[in-house]
Amino acid sequence: FLYFLDGDDIATVGAMRGMHRLLVQEKADIIYGKTAKRVPHGVDLHALAADPDAPHSVSRKPLEAVLGGGFVRIALMCRRDIFQAAGGADEHIFVQDESLPLRLAARAGRLVDWQADVITPQALPPADGGLRVSGNKDQLHHDAFLAYRNALHQFGEDYPHLAPKLYARAVSAFWKFARRQPGMSFSKTGFWRYLATKSGTAKPDWNVLAKMADELAEVPGIRRL
Repeated sequence: FLYFLDGDDIATVGAMRGMHRLLVQEKADIIYGKTAKRVPHGVDLHALAADPDAPHSVSRKPLEAVLGGGFVRIALMCRRDIFQAAGGADEHIFVQDESLPLRLAARAGRLVDWQADVITPQALPPADGGLRVSGNKDQLHHDAFLAYRNALHQFGEDYPHLAPKLYARAVSAFWKFARRQPGMSFSKTGFWRYLATKSGTAKPDWNVLAKMADELAEVPGIRRL
């Protein structure tokens, strides 16, 4: 089993033990927990504990579950063989919050969604020099586009019924990125393309994705691999 933890997060007490227990109990491949929110000021973040009795659910359609939302933080544990089958992390993407769940879910048979708080974001001081990547919205949207574009390319044929949703997510990420850029004309933000995908039935257009990727590649200030 592999357990993942971002460098700026803190694992709650008992999180790994509880996640491992449920993975074995449910014969699952991946388990996701929740992120603690609204932690009262002054509480010792290292003392927060995962509730062992928190409810959980099991999905036999992991990729559909991930695309359904709520699985975009690295608050997970998975079987080692599933990580290997997925080819590990996408080495072309800096932020893995959306990419890794997609890659793992595409190769998994069962996913557990545990309602326990398994991580809490560590409060970094304002003078952190901009090290908290989650504060860089351009980076997040840029990497989300790559995550869904690459997922569509890598296993879209294995999940043809989900290809339109993967495509829609990529277009949506580009639009969110483009509309934040100074001097970006309305026609180049991809807004009309974004509206066209809202139905979830738009067929993937690789020419469109290639043009969007070229636009993203020209924007400065993005960490690229």
